[in-house]
Amino acid sequence: MEEKEKPAGILKRFSAKYGYLFIILVFAISIGLLYWLSRYNYLLFHSLAEIYSIVIAFAIFAIAWNARRFMDNNYLLFIGIAFLFIGILDTLHTLSYKGMGVFPGYDSNLPTQFWISGRYLQAFSFLAALLFIRRRVLATPVFLIFTLVLGLILTLIFYWKVFPVCYIEGIGLTPFKKISEYIISLMLLTSTGLLIYRKREFGGNVVKLLAAAMLSAVASEMVFTLYTDVYGITNVIGHLLKILSFYLIYKAFIVTGLTQPYNLLFHNLKKSESSLARQAEELRQVNDKLRQEIVERKKTERELEQRTVDLEAINRELEAFSYSVSHDLRAPLRSLDGFSQAILEDYADKLDETGRDYLKRIQNASQSMSRLIDELLKLSRVTRQEMHVEEVNLSEIVRHIAAELTASQPQRQAEFIIAQEILVKGDGQLLQILLRKLLENAWKFTGKNPSTRIEFGCRVYNEEKVYYITDNGVGFDMKYAFRLFQPFQRLHRESDFPGTGIGLATAQRIVHRHGGRIWAEAEVGKGATFYFTIDNW
Repeated sequence: MEEKEKPAGILKRFSAKYGYLFIILVFAISIGLLYWLSRYNYLLFHSLAEIYSIVIAFAIFAIAWNARRFMDNNYLLFIGIAFLFIGILDTLHTLSYKGMGVFPGYDSNLPTQFWISGRYLQAFSFLAALLFIRRRVLATPVFLIFTLVLGLILTLIFYWKVFPVCYIEGIGLTPFKKISEYIISLMLLTSTGLLIYRKREFGGNVVKLLAAAMLSAVASEMVFTLYTDVYGITNVIGHLLKILSFYLIYKAFIVTGLTQPYNLLFHNLKKSESSLARQAEELRQVNDKLRQEIVERKKTERELEQRTVDLEAINRELEAFSYSVSHDLRAPLRSLDGFSQAILEDYADKLDETGRDYLKRIQNASQSMSRLIDELLKLSRVTRQEMHVEEVNLSEIVRHIAAELTASQPQRQAEFIIAQEILVKGDGQLLQILLRKLLENAWKFTGKNPSTRIEFGCRVYNEEKVYYITDNGVGFDMKYAFRLFQPFQRLHRESDFPGTGIGLATAQRIVHRHGGRIWAEAEVGKGATFYFTIDNW
């Protein structure tokens, strides 16, 4: 008798078969909504479409620039630097668009000049980047060259005013603009062909995504050769194709670059994975031999000291890298938040409730991503920071945090039961973070109860002290308990209980650094209890 297939297996096969169809359907619906928005308020549609591509361009630059010391494929570094200046030109295009009123005295020719400059720069960058697949890119000189190119474009447009005319009011596109679109398309097609030819230099679906992005850009350029009105239907279609192109670039550079870094930034390292595994095995054998041979102790100690120094240097560099990435990622987020607020303030009377709601959602999303970056940095610091062992009064820490939680929502009926004088040896700062994460978790999931009851105490199981925090909240299904301490995993809907999904992962890392373990027991609707142990050094 054949065994029934488990629901998880069925879901996995369904996702593999129809996952891309679902993504395509969602994207098609999104495009439809944007098209509807363009018919309702074209200026708002244009601003949102361009802001999307600008944020993606700045994010690509931030990732590439801060990963330049570790990036093995210089093609990506060159493209990443170029996208900063492409984003700047797109920003100027957005601000100078007809109806924005940022550049008084200029007509629709100005944004068209910025547009064609940005597309020339994009096409040139994809073509020139192919020269650096196996050659080293000197990031600073390349950055300076792009800066000079941007300065030259602005000088030609604003100071010398000799940049070719691209659009004439009442007539439409000039021959220069149309011919330029064909030249740009030819450059992008050439880049696509050469990229596919060199596909072995890249990992995963990166080549497919980049090729699709460039082909979408070509389609966009072809559409933009047809329009005669900056608010016309062909202009709408062109921008929708540009959104598709930048979405594919986002998938290739950001999503693939963050979730599959070894496939993109460190692809060549994967080629030596088996060799590294063998070297690791040999290293373990050498370490075993060194532990057995007392006569070589001094030599071993010197090697260990050197490794410690190297690891400390790497940790410092990683910390600087994390800070720089977070800072540069916040910059486009602040721009997105600021531009949305500016539109809300300056154009509130021109927007209906739906338009204002869309802008508020953009603000909320950018602020949520900023909070997520902060939580990721905190999680990283917990793993790297040096520990200072001392005697810590856990009961006193819990009382302090409980007072803060109660003061934050004085209308709630809350009871905290705290065992007295529970002392341990450990890092006081990390243990305070641990207790705060667990207590805030209990406070959050008891928020919908008429009265809150949270208890902190200590029990002894098999001669081992086990500390616990129990609550009378919503609880959870124990069959999903394995997901509790995994980053970004949630057992409840964010609309019901908001959060980043990183708090319990941080708590687990702190417990592990203290040589302990952490687990939870719960029942749906009857609360939860989190247990943890600490190795008292």
